[in-house]
Formats: sequence, C-alpha cells, structure tokens
Amino acid sequence: MALQPSSSLALTTTSSASLSTAVAGPVIPPPSDTAAAQVLPAIAVRLNGSNFMLWKALALPNLAGARLHGFLDGSAPAPPRTIREGTGDAARDVDNPAYAQWWTLDQRVLGHLLGSMHEEVSAQLIGCATAQAAWSAVHAMFSAENRAGIRALRREIQGLKKGDKSASEYMQKVKALADAMAAAGSPLRDDEIIDYMLTGLGTAFNPIAASMDFATTPVTLAMFYKTVLNYEGLQKQQQADPEDWTSSANAASRPYFNNSGCAGDSSRPSGGRPAGGGSQGQHGPVQGGNGQGSGGHGGGGQDRRRNDGNGGNNGRNGGGRRRWRPQCQICDIWGHDASDCRRRYDPKQRTGNSASTSSNEQYWHLDSGASDHLTSDLERLHVHDRYHGKDQVQETDVHRAVPVPVIDVHAEARAPMPHAAPHAALPSADPSASAAPCDGLACPSPAASSPPESTSSTDQPASPSVEGSSAPSTATPAAAPGHVMVTRARDNTRREKTYTDGTVRYDIGRRAFFAAPVSHRDALRETAWRAAMADEVAALHHTKTWVLVPRPPGVNIVGCNWIFKTKHRPDGSIDKHKARLVARGFTQRHGIDYGDTFSPVIKPATVRLVLSLAVSRGWSLRQIDVSNAFLHGYLSEDVYMHQPPGFEDERYPSHVCKLQRSLYGLKQSPRAWYARLSALLADLGFVSSKADTSLFTFSRDGVQVYMLVYVDDIVIAGSTPGAVNSLVRALSASFPIKDLGALEYFLGLEASYNSGGMTVTQRKYALDLLHRVSMENCRPTSTPLNVTEHLSCESGTPLGIEDSHRYRSVVGGLQYLTLTRPDISFAVNKVCQFLSQPADVHWESVKRILRYVKGTLNTGLLFRKSASTGISVFTDADWAGCVDDRRSTGGYAIFVGPNLISWSSKKQPTVSRSSTEAEYKALANGAAEAIWIESLLKELGVSRQRIPILWCDNLGATYLTANPVFHARTKHIEIDFHFVRERVASGALQSKSSD
Repeated sequence: MALQPSSSLALTTTSSASLSTAVAGPVIPPPSDTAAAQVLPAIAVRLNGSNFMLWKALALPNLAGARLHGFLDGSAPAPPRTIREGTGDAARDVDNPAYAQWWTLDQRVLGHLLGSMHEEVSAQLIGCATAQAAWSAVHAMFSAENRAGIRALRREIQGLKKGDKSASEYMQKVKALADAMAAAGSPLRDDEIIDYMLTGLGTAFNPIAASMDFATTPVTLAMFYKTVLNYEGLQKQQQADPEDWTSSANAASRPYFNNSGCAGDSSRPSGGRPAGGGSQGQHGPVQGGNGQGSGGHGGGGQDRRRNDGNGGNNGRNGGGRRRWRPQCQICDIWGHDASDCRRRYDPKQRTGNSASTSSNEQYWHLDSGASDHLTSDLERLHVHDRYHGKDQVQETDVHRAVPVPVIDVHAEARAPMPHAAPHAALPSADPSASAAPCDGLACPSPAASSPPESTSSTDQPASPSVEGSSAPSTATPAAAPGHVMVTRARDNTRREKTYTDGTVRYDIGRRAFFAAPVSHRDALRETAWRAAMADEVAALHHTKTWVLVPRPPGVNIVGCNWIFKTKHRPDGSIDKHKARLVARGFTQRHGIDYGDTFSPVIKPATVRLVLSLAVSRGWSLRQIDVSNAFLHGYLSEDVYMHQPPGFEDERYPSHVCKLQRSLYGLKQSPRAWYARLSALLADLGFVSSKADTSLFTFSRDGVQVYMLVYVDDIVIAGSTPGAVNSLVRALSASFPIKDLGALEYFLGLEASYNSGGMTVTQRKYALDLLHRVSMENCRPTSTPLNVTEHLSCESGTPLGIEDSHRYRSVVGGLQYLTLTRPDISFAVNKVCQFLSQPADVHWESVKRILRYVKGTLNTGLLFRKSASTGISVFTDADWAGCVDDRRSTGGYAIFVGPNLISWSSKKQPTVSRSSTEAEYKALANGAAEAIWIESLLKELGVSRQRIPILWCDNLGATYLTANPVFHARTKHIEIDFHFVRERVASGALQSKSSD
C-alpha cells in the first residue's frame, strides 16, 4: 500500500444518493451533488509512540468532522461484496457497487491515519486491511501506555504545589493536566479539580476551603478561579498596607461562597453610607461592586441582596485604590469595626476584643460556644476544685460581642444601645425578666426554630480575667430571659421571635456524675469511685505487689495512672465502678527495666485442631477465665514505681514502690504471667508444646488433657470429665478464676453442638461489625469480590483522614472474621493491600464484602466426628494478579481428616516469572504449614496414618516437586522454596495433581 506523503488527503464522492446506499451507519457524505473534493484537515501531530493521547484527541474530531468516524468504531460496516441480480435461472451474483464505494472511503481513511504516523509506528500496521483494524491495533499497542500516562498525570496533579508561582499560573498548570487526562479518556470532575487545587494552594487559602465546605450548591471552576484570584489580590494588598488591615474579633466579612452557591464578589452591598456617616468615602470589600452614595461607595446599605452600583467606581474620595474594610456589627456601617464604633455599649473601653489583666468583678463567664466551659454557679457542677496551676484563662467582653454565625453575618445581629439595658429599646419588654445575667450554660440547638437570618445575643456580665478574682460563688441560678424580641428581617419586615427559642440547657453536674472521671482528684471526690480505688489498692496490698523502699539513686522510676471505667447494665443503669492502677510502661527502658517480652497467645490453627480432635473423640470442652491475670506474675528485674496517686503513704511520702509482682502496663507483665502459669502446669505434669508454646498437654495412664491459653482466657479439653475438674480445682487454688462451664463463646467464636459434631461461627461479631458501619439492613450479595474488577493503588479518589481511619478499622475487623470464614480470605487480602492510602473504590469493595457477610451470617466451620487424621493440602495461586507490581497471590487450605484446620491467602513477596513458579511457591508454603501441623499432631499424641498429600492444579509445579533435576526453568526460584523437593524425595510428603 502506497502512503501519500502529503499532509492532506482529497476524498471524492459521486452523489449523496449513491453514497447513502453504499455506506450504512453514521457516515454521511458531504452535501454536494457534483463530484467534489473533500479535503481532510491534516492531523497536527504525528504519532510516534509517546504522544498517543494527544494524537487520538486530534484524530477523532478530524474524522468526525468529515462524518467518517464510523470507519473507526465499526458503526459503518462493510456492505456485501456481491449482490443477487435477476430472478430464477437468470439470477447471478454481481459485484456490489456500494461495497466498492465503501472500500474506497475506508482505504482513504486508512491512508490518512497511516500518513499521520511515524514510520516506526506505521510499519507495525502493514497487515491491517481496514481502518477499523488499524485503529484497534493502535489502541492495543498503546492502551497500556495510555493507562500508565493517566496514572502519571494523576500523580503529577496530586503532587503539584503552588510554591512561588502565582495562583493563576498554578491553576492553569492543574487545568492543563486535567485537560490531558480528559483527552486520555479519564476526565476529572470539577469538584475533583478544585480539591486538587485547594491541596496545592496551601494553608494560605484555607478560608476559601472553609467557605466551600458550607456552600449549599456546587461551586464551578469559573467561580473558584474568580474567588482565588480575588483572595490573592486581597493578600497582596494586605501586605502592601498592613496598617489598614487590623484584625479584630468583632470584625467579620461575608463568606467567599454564600448560601446561594455564588462567589462572594457577586453579592456585595451597594448604596451609600447612611446620613450622618461623614463625608469621607468608605470602601467596601475589594470584591464588591461599589455604589455611588452621598457619602461614598460600598457602604452598608439597607438591602444587601442586590448590587445596583456601577461596579468598579472608586467613589469621590477613594484614592483610586480599593481596600478591604470591615463591617461594624453595631451600626452595620462598612469601614470600621465594633471596637472603634461610637455607638458601642461602653464608651470608656475602646477595645472590646481585648482581655485585661485585672478586674474587680467577682463573677465571670465564658462564651458557651467553646469546647470547654466555665460557670459562675458551683451548684451546677457535681464535682469542683480550686485551680492551683500557673496558667491563666482570659475571656472576651462577651456582652459586647455579638455571636457571629459560621456561614454569614447578618444585619439583624445588633448590639445593645449605648448606656442602656438590652431590653430598653424593645417594645413590650419586661425589665425584670431580662435584668439577670445569663448563666453561661446555654447552647444553641441545631434544630432551633428561629430563622437563620436573625441572631440574638444574651447579656453577660464581663470579667476580663480570672486572675485576681474570687472563686465562683454558689449563687442561685438566674432565670433565663423570657421577653419577646422584635427584629427586622432581610425583606425589611418586622416579626416577633422568642428570645430563648432554640436554646437547650444541659445539667453539667448530672452529666459529670455519669461520666467516668478523667483524673484521680476528681475520682476521690466521689464516694463510689473512691471506694473502687480503695478496693484496687487493697487487692494489690493483699497480693504483696510491692514494698515501699527509699528511692535508690540513679534508677528509673516508672510512673502510674488510674484508669476508670463505668460498667452499665443492659437497661443503662450503672452496674459497677471499676478503677485499675496501670503502670506507665512506655517510660521503661529496654535492657534496664526489662529484658524481653512475650505474650501467651494461642495460634488460630491450634485452636481449630484441638477442637477437631475433641469433637472426633467425644471429649468435653471447658472454658475458664483468670481474674487479673497479669497481677499474678513475679518479676525477675528490679522495677521501681511511684506510689499510687491519691494513696501515698503518710509516713513515707517520698518512698517508692519496689514491684515484686507484675502490674498492668509493664512491658514484662505478659511474660511474667506466662512464666507463673507454665511453672504451675509443669508441677502438675503438663508439657509445653514446641510447635505452639501456648498449648500445654498432659498424658498419663491413658488420660489426656489439652489446655489452650490466650492470655487470661483458657480452654481445656480432656478425655475424662474428672481430669478436667481436677485441673480446674488446681488452678483455682493458685489463681482467682471464673468457671464459665462448657465452651460456648471464646474470643468471639460461637460454638454450637449437634449430633454430627460442632459448628463454630462468628455471627455476633459479624453483626457488631455491620452495626459499626450502619449496614445492618444492607442488601446481601452472593460473592464477596467482583472478579471483573482489578483494584489498584491508582484507581479512585483517595479517602480523607477520618474515612481512611474507618477503612483500616473495618478491614481489621474483617481480618479477625477470617478466623472462621475462609470464603472471604482472598477478598480481605485484596483490600488489605491498600491500607496505607485507601480510595473510594477500595471502600466500595469493603462494603461488598460486608454485604456478602450480611447474607452469610450463619456460615462458619463444621467439625465432624471422624477417625481419620490424614493431612491433605490444596494449593493455588493467582498469577500476576496485582496490577500495580504484578506480584502473585498464593493460597492453601489444609484438612485433617474431613475438617478444615488451616488456610491462607497471601501476596507473594517476589514477582513470579511464570504461573508455574507462582504455583510452586504456593505449594511450598502449603507444605511448610503441613509439616508444622504434623509436628503439632505428634505432640498431641496422634499417630501418623498416611503421608500428607499436596494437591496442586498446575502440572508444571507438581513435576518440579518430584523432579530434583536443576535446570534453567527453576534456577531463578529462591532456594528456600526448594525444601519441598527434599521432603518429597525423602517420603515425608507426596504431591499429586488435582486436575
């Protein structure tokens, strides 16, 4: 095929009628009744392999403009080559003229595409006979690079920062990258682009981000551009004239995005200053359109919903430059704040937003909008104490500062008139009802019935500083004002509203009574908590946990804290006040205060194996709990601790506690408890397992007992009930234990018995997990994972901080759910790979798993009675399943007899060069687990019935296990995986194909 060297191509057509019959679909000829030349515009960029996205973006509209895009996407299929002409015996097949016309156009489109490519690219398309085939081949060649380019663009947008560039230059760069992604077939929404821009703009533009959070309608890119540029102008003017930008707590401006979703500069006030405002022109905000009033422009007119000014006039005395001026909250005039207003309540004090250092007032209040509160009435506090620290608390003159809503500042929020009580200017006001100060405990209700455009304030007596004033008195709380206030709304109409509408009062004393104390000083004031602390200290003295000694020089003294917890009954009433003394173990130093640590935690596979053997043999299962297990261990190191706060010895207040027993919080407490327990069990004839140190076995005179230890939770399985009872009595003689009876609920595992064996589920735990994410009533699904979706680190939009924390918490819960749910192991392993930076698509996959769990709440493990103890291992691998690093996921499932004991689904640490290698690695991991289970069975006294069998569906991997010959196919496989060959060769394992 000859390629035309020219950059344009002429296409000729015969007529509209003939072409319409020749070509079906959207390919429509140019409107010409005569043979005319249609010239296709040249594609400005030639495809060279690195510019596929740009080339495609240019080629598509090029051909679509000529109505020839149907030859690319197949919407203009080829007509039949021949048609039937004549009837009967005279009928014959003749060439179809429509096909000839279609072929001509198709070849010219093909030539046009090839002519826009470099030789090294077009050479790979020589075998393509049609334009559609060439287009598909190009897509196949560069689709992977296209995806990589999209990921690179997304990473570049995420990492792009404003730095020293102007906001305009930075936003143009982000928009260019977003346009490139759109051209590549992955467009970004406006809100996504705005989020990226806000992240890169930095903290200097946080006010804009805060305003967007409260916008009720979506913000467009154009609005965002305009607002950012205006705000940047404000910042530059502020740096140029800092004296005109004095900040005040009483100054407020309108938000950058109002409730209508429009940019703030489009709704600035208009009109001139009211009469008496002076002759000097006052400027409104820099974004505002300036009106021409009598005294200036941009002042605070009556109606702020419109902008009738000329917009951009500087006024008579504007000086040719627009400056930002605050709006007074007292007189509503632009150009000064409340601290400089001559109509303010107290003319003697000019700085309403500053705090003094001395005061003669004996009463004080703080604005109840804060997260912590102060009150003048001690009767409202259930517990109270004088503050003895050096810190000081200062407050604003709150009765002169009108509360400002987060979203908007309205003209209806008025301060009291000068030298008059707040109710003096109100009609029908009752002075006796409002003369008392507010108690400082009123919090506005979110569901207040008052309209948002009118905001009222309470008259609070001011005391600028706590320092030098007396403690709060126990005066009787004053009644809340109950008069009716008449306000003027935005539409200039007057309406009545109740002063206390939307106010909810909280009894702080009652809430403090039900809440657990935060310090030991608060707890000592409560009888119930003081008794709980005394009981804890008495128990520690009874067990001789420490002895008081003089403080040795040069040793590390560990601190201690009190932890308080209120336990409630199902009806919500208090069941018990629990106080526990905990050592501050994080202050211990390794090698000085402790040597090594150990936590007695049984392996899940060991638990399942013991349960399987107990069910098969008909043994009884018993569960016990050791109270305060960590307090029973003896310490081998010298550890010194401060005396418990609030319970210092009066005779030796400077002594320290030399710990003789372990305490909660110490690094070595779990190890000390395990040493004490294992020593007692050794005296009773038990032997610690080498395969799992938290498993203890007893075998003597035909009696066998297995004991599983998970910190302080213990499960006992015995061949005779008498042996189990004897062990429980021996343990209760040394430790305070709780006998929980037959095994029913152990670490979230629910055991139920039937004639066929035992079923172990996690129904309650699964329901709690669904409740945590409010998915109790979700629609179940039949599979935990969408097999057609390939999760990637680059897919989706990253989650926020709170959503990421929830993602990790829920995925961690799903990991624990896999103790009895092998059916979700692979899906949970997939979502666990994105814990560092989860995205919305990953969260959707987590919710799909939860929907699957919702429909399979009763699914669990079934342990059948069986005399067989043969080990069977089934392995498989998902070769190169990860699209990010192309690593494989290997898995295995191990049965002992008919019961499933162990399983795993884990991403392999290295990339496998073939599916055989991936399967071989999975087979090796399953073999290692089978060898461990076989050693555990040997320690449990179970004889070997047959050689463990490895089942694999990959013939190549099966042959590798039985063929010890070293050749090129296996030389790159790690040496540690070749031990399975040795085991098979020695007869310890046997491999078979499951195909």
